[in-house]
Amino acid sequence: MPEKKKNITLPISYKLTGRKCLVIGSGNVAVRKIKVLLENGAKVKIVTTSASPELTDLAEKENIKVIKDEFSTKHLDGVALVFVTGKYKKAKDFIIKACRKKNIPVNIADDPDLSDFFMPAIISKHPISIAVGTSGVSPLFARWLKTKLNGVLGDRLAELLDALNEYRRKALREMDYGERKVFWNEVYDKILDRLQLGDKFHIEKIEKKMDSIYERIKKE
Repeated sequence: MPEKKKNITLPISYKLTGRKCLVIGSGNVAVRKIKVLLENGAKVKIVTTSASPELTDLAEKENIKVIKDEFSTKHLDGVALVFVTGKYKKAKDFIIKACRKKNIPVNIADDPDLSDFFMPAIISKHPISIAVGTSGVSPLFARWLKTKLNGVLGDRLAELLDALNEYRRKALREMDYGERKVFWNEVYDKILDRLQLGDKFHIEKIEKKMDSIYERIKKE
C-alpha cells in the first residue's frame, strides 16, 4: 500500500494588501518573511522580546511597529496571518492553540507538520507570479529552484502578457465568441508555442503578427 502523502497543500494567491500580519521573532528568518510581506502590501506587526540590529533597521526604515513583549493573545487582534520564528518556536503549542481558536492560519518556521500554510519562493514579474514550494520539506531547495527558473524565464514575460491583454480587451469588444476562439488558437499555435523561454522577445514583431491574424479573421 503506497505511503500516504503528508502536508498536501493547495497553492493559492492571497491578497495581502492592507491586511495585518503578525511576525513573532527577530532573527534572519523573521526578517526575510517581513520583507516578502511588505513587498506584497501587508501591514506588519512584530512581537519579540529582543530585536536584532537588522530587524531594528528594517522596522525603522519601513515604519513597522515592534512590540517588545512576550506573545499574548491580545496580539492577534485584527491579524490575518501569523508567522512564528526563532526561539518562539518553544512556545509554539500555546501560539498555535491561540491562533486556531481565532481561526487565524499560522506558519511555524521549520515545522511543516504544525504549520497551516507555507511561504513559497516567489518569482515576481508583475503581474505574473510563480510560486515554487516544497510543502515545507526544503525551503532551501525551493529558493535554489526559483533562481534556476528565474534565469530561464527571461525578462520580458510581463511585456508579453501586457500585449496579450490589450488584444484580449480588443477582441472582447470587436469579435464574437467564434472569432475570438479562432484568433487565440492561431496566436498560441503560430506565435506563442514557437517562442522559447529565456528568449529576448521582440514584442513589436509579436504584435505585428497578432495584428495580421486579427485583421484576417475580421475580414473572413
